[in-house]
Amino acid sequence: MDLEGADRAEAAHGEAGRDGGHGDGAVRDDVAGGHHLGALTVARIARFAGLSPRTLVRRFHEATGTTPLRWLHVQRLARARELLESTDLPIEHIGRLCGMGSAGNLRHHFTRSAGVTPMAYRRSFQGDRPPGGPGRPVAGGAG
Repeated sequence: MDLEGADRAEAAHGEAGRDGGHGDGAVRDDVAGGHHLGALTVARIARFAGLSPRTLVRRFHEATGTTPLRWLHVQRLARARELLESTDLPIEHIGRLCGMGSAGNLRHHFTRSAGVTPMAYRRSFQGDRPPGGPGRPVAGGAG
């Protein structure tokens, strides 16, 4: 999602999307749900949560043991793995969908994290099954 989309989501949540003024649950749920996997910053997340950036980082680290941006990076890679396992979408498209921006960026970060390229990872899940077609699940629910 781009910054404009994040702004729209931020406006849509308004005060109702915040947890007692802390926003911890709303931000976590929205980001985890994939609604904000695009271009985010600690400042933007903090503003959405109604916190200062420093307070956000401190609370987030207390709750998760990591920083917000590291957590987001892990979520983006998890989404890429999910899409590689279950679809035959082009790598470029998966890069955009999971918030990595491009195929090159996805390949770089995915290979560093998984130790294999996205295509090699995908092949390990497809095996001998025929592809499901562009954007369709590879493993069948039909039959």
